[in-house]
Amino acid sequence: FLEAVDPILHGCPDYLTIVEHPMDLGTIASKLESGAAERIVINYASDVVTMLNNCFTYNPPVHPVHVSGKALARFFDIQLTKFFPSVEIDWDTASVRAAGAPYMAAVDRMPRRPAQHTAKAKRERELYERRHHVATVLSNGLLSADHLSHVLTLIRKSMPALSNAQDEIELDIQAMSPRLVGSLYRYIVDKA
Repeated sequence: FLEAVDPILHGCPDYLTIVEHPMDLGTIASKLESGAAERIVINYASDVVTMLNNCFTYNPPVHPVHVSGKALARFFDIQLTKFFPSVEIDWDTASVRAAGAPYMAAVDRMPRRPAQHTAKAKRERELYERRHHVATVLSNGLLSADHLSHVLTLIRKSMPALSNAQDEIELDIQAMSPRLVGSLYRYIVDKA
């Protein structure tokens, strides 16, 4: 939450395709320091709501970042009510208002993406998570020799160019097909 999400550095390459209006506390602080949001508390609250809504949109409810975002949302709601009791947040619609005024959307909402794009993004995120899990297990030597031997057999069947390698082989997890990644992931999860 402290700095802008860097899709490469933070390992979420599809972040900017899913989150339309990135926001973070560093950007919010810059706005406050420049005085742009200081005059209007609703703009500040809208930025925080946007940031947290992005968190809830991108991360599944069981993900630690989503859980942390929910805790931050509760804290923010309490603090905002304490210092600015006339400002209200509707978390269901991600909107903010001053008491008695109409709710102002935290961001200008565009129509929802078609379901196929949402499903595609979900598949891409799942593939990314599986690649990461497989890479972590393999690079940290978390498999027994027998299980590692079976994993190498699966890899060699799927990647014939590696069939002749006798000693150490270098794997590029990104070069593996989604089917191979799925097979490795299921095997590793089943044996863990």
